[in-house]
Amino acid sequence: MSSAGVWHGRFATAGATARWRAAFSLVELLVVVAIIALLVSMLVPSLESARRQAMMVKCQAHQGGIAKAAAAYQAEENGWLPGSPGTSGSVLLGGRYAAAAETFEQIPDPPVQIWDWAGPLAAGQMRMSPPANRGDRFGELVKGIFECPANWCTAVPYHGGTLGPIGSFKVQRMVSYNTLRQFMCWPTSAGAPFDEAVYTVPGAFLARDYLPRIERVGNPSENVFIADGSRFTNAAGKPDFDINWRGAYGGAFSDGGPTIPDQYLRSFWRTDPQRRFSYRHPQGKNPGLVAAFFDGHTAHMSEEQSRFPDPWWPKGTLMPVSELNQASFQTVEDSIAGATTYTVRR
Repeated sequence: MSSAGVWHGRFATAGATARWRAAFSLVELLVVVAIIALLVSMLVPSLESARRQAMMVKCQAHQGGIAKAAAAYQAEENGWLPGSPGTSGSVLLGGRYAAAAETFEQIPDPPVQIWDWAGPLAAGQMRMSPPANRGDRFGELVKGIFECPANWCTAVPYHGGTLGPIGSFKVQRMVSYNTLRQFMCWPTSAGAPFDEAVYTVPGAFLARDYLPRIERVGNPSENVFIADGSRFTNAAGKPDFDINWRGAYGGAFSDGGPTIPDQYLRSFWRTDPQRRFSYRHPQGKNPGLVAAFFDGHTAHMSEEQSRFPDPWWPKGTLMPVSELNQASFQTVEDSIAGATTYTVRR
């Protein structure tokens, strides 16, 4: 063999060795993949936590803006609260719409329903221009500042046992924020200007002089004006919304909060998976929600914190303990010492 042949052979062998050494072995490749997977598994929870935190901050900003608009409404309306059938919703209870069908759409007055707080604030303090058609306006009052970024649910129009689009009422975003029906009621003892059976709070006794006015609420910094919620959630886990302009027991915009018995408000049930519709701001593994108070500040509440009754009821309300769910009863059990009623103190 010539020296040239030997040299070329050695070169070829050295080159193949170099190329072989530059490649990854299967074991090395698997190690790299495992390291990447480990890093991803470590980063994803942190990224998800950051995403949830950002949504909660945005939700608090939305609720805070709404609460401040409500405070401006109260200042302009001599202390009356928006969202009550006896205040902003009373325009619909007059003779003008007395004979109107429950699904009547041609109602240009701001509230889409007698319990609607969003329409009056949008048209008044927020200087928006909602559509004149009630059905179209309903769809606008679940967007922008009125939408929780963690509310991924859509809701179907409901009326008289029928689910589905009706007229201008379409499938839309679920109403994100609810006021508390008990703050919007007007006891007969105080001269309720509407049907007591439909608009008061069953089972609880509001103070005899209670009216939906800011000075009757209690401590504005400790009482909730609006909070994350889901007014209607059916047994199949699909939210819907009442399109009746009269509403009933809070309509689509007002509920009883997380302290009432578990047979009401599925999204506040302690053992129902649909509670995710209300408790949509968890911290770690603990469910939680965001609430805005009458003084305009907002706060995150864990589910455990949300079960304490006082922030959700007017001061002086007499609550039969039978009207508290088990979790709420446990928060006041030590203070009532076996009594059958609990008095809201804030």
